[in-house]
Amino acid sequence: MAVPDLVTGLILVGGSGQRLGSQDKALLCLAGEPLLAHVCRRLQPQTAGILLGIHEGGADRLVPWCQGCQEVADERHPRQGPLASLEAALRVAPGDWLLSVPVDAPFIPLDLAQRLVAALQGVEQPAIAVNRGRAHPVIALWPRSLLAKISRALDNNDRGLKYFLRHTPHVEVVFPDVVQGVDPFFNINTPEDWQLASQVTMLTGG
Repeated sequence: MAVPDLVTGLILVGGSGQRLGSQDKALLCLAGEPLLAHVCRRLQPQTAGILLGIHEGGADRLVPWCQGCQEVADERHPRQGPLASLEAALRVAPGDWLLSVPVDAPFIPLDLAQRLVAALQGVEQPAIAVNRGRAHPVIALWPRSLLAKISRALDNNDRGLKYFLRHTPHVEVVFPDVVQGVDPFFNINTPEDWQLASQVTMLTGG
């Protein structure tokens, strides 16, 4: 079965962009387009569909930048971060696998899903993206079979992805750099990050 038939994408839209003047990261413009459009364009060919992970509702402004995407809101209070978004998305995803990425990582590899699926070799575990020895737990492939465990962790107020993975068998998959030695999972948090991302986008064509 082809990878897009197996995997639903999840773009984690959270993040207030405080170090970027409290801008909405999803709509932060890079090379003439919002970050959401960049991430969506790279993720869509790899998945059967894309969910936009938000906290509560009211993100209709985002949908035009990711055609065919569906909002999925976690409703845990107080806000409990990416693990709560995974819980909400796994409940509604039509397939058995969910590929999560953050909205502020515009250079995710075009073969991300393919390589994560291949590394698992049929085992139902999370597959986590790694570059230069650094794991990126928000860029990962998650099996639906983990839903109950994720819910229990959140019920116990264990909301951190890194903590969850320390107690969950998983596979780490190493990816090479992109141009100029830039991490393919580089995320934009500061004006300096945005300037670097603009330079890389010019060199790679987006």
